[in-house]
Amino acid sequence: MLGLMQDWPLLLHCVIDHAANFHGERKIITRSVEGPIHTTNYREVRARALKVSQRLQRDGIKLGDRVATLAWNTWRHLETWYGITGIGAIYHTVNPRLFPEQICWIVNHAEDRMMFVDLTFLPILEKHAAGLKTIERYVILTDRAHMPQTNLKNAVAYEDWIAEVDGDFKWVEFDENTAAGMCYTSGTTGNPKGVVYSHRSSFLHTMGTCTANGMGVGASDSVLPIVSMYHANAWGLPYAALMAGADLVLPDCHLDARSLIDMVEKLRPTMAGAVPTIWNDVMRRLEEMSGGLWRPSPGSVYPQLQMLEDEGLVRSSEVEGSRTFTLTEAGQAEAEQAAVPWQAPGETDELVRGLRLGMGQLMSAAKQLAGAGETTQIERGIAVIQKARKELYQILAED
Repeated sequence: MLGLMQDWPLLLHCVIDHAANFHGERKIITRSVEGPIHTTNYREVRARALKVSQRLQRDGIKLGDRVATLAWNTWRHLETWYGITGIGAIYHTVNPRLFPEQICWIVNHAEDRMMFVDLTFLPILEKHAAGLKTIERYVILTDRAHMPQTNLKNAVAYEDWIAEVDGDFKWVEFDENTAAGMCYTSGTTGNPKGVVYSHRSSFLHTMGTCTANGMGVGASDSVLPIVSMYHANAWGLPYAALMAGADLVLPDCHLDARSLIDMVEKLRPTMAGAVPTIWNDVMRRLEEMSGGLWRPSPGSVYPQLQMLEDEGLVRSSEVEGSRTFTLTEAGQAEAEQAAVPWQAPGETDELVRGLRLGMGQLMSAAKQLAGAGETTQIERGIAVIQKARKELYQILAED
């Protein structure tokens, strides 16, 4: 006997359907490449993603076909993801940081039929278009007013392209193990290697990201994925935000420290994801802006390394604008005496696990309070958390 409860495949269009139905007014805010801040919501993005699906089918894209995206984190890029996967095609996020020869190789190897591309990448594509053998059409992620002259094959502005259909479309149904997205590794020997995500794997990853022991994305959050959508699906954050009903803040190509700080100040995201080099630049910029008065908060990587340097266990140096650390002889000796990570866990390890479990439970309780509590209850909750944080630091300060 088989169960009948919630008997439906784990397909990614279910995520955007859920977001539109239950969190339709939650915002997606993008600092666009054209300049102005653009604001939309999940209901509008779903409607436009359906147009992408419908228009792709008109261009002959079908189940299993690969469609490349060479783009930053924007609302249009998000629409293409759901539109491509909505008909069972596969989005192929192309990493613009690869060498042009590698970009040509992976596009041809994947046999991408179409490419969605942001304005900033047109020059490199125009220079190497002859090497992109399988691309039949380029859709430029902009509107008619900003559409430049280009010699790319069958190029069309995105807004004109989706305007040719009415959006009266139904997502295609297929097996949940169908491929949804693919990317190619950059840090490897020889040519880049392709990795394929299924609808099922991406859906399950999204559920995990929303849990307290994952990233804890919830409906009260505003998520800023600085990590690019071409880098491991932006760690799944563009899916998790929609599943949780969180606001989404997208930086487009504005990834310098000044622009990111400006976005955080104006748009107030509650969580952000980025690689360490980005945060190092942000910390350096904040220190400059404050005249040296600002310092990273306790618990961040930088001050811990500074403490090790003060103790003579590591030494630092500036390499191409980034601060790097290496072990000293004393640090090497200290490391050799440290516990081996694969040794059997001791009492301290069990206590740490207990502490992490408590943190997850606290986060879950806080999210429930944020979603269901009244104003005075939320204010009391904030006071409780602030008091707990201060008491934890007081514990660390004890001899």
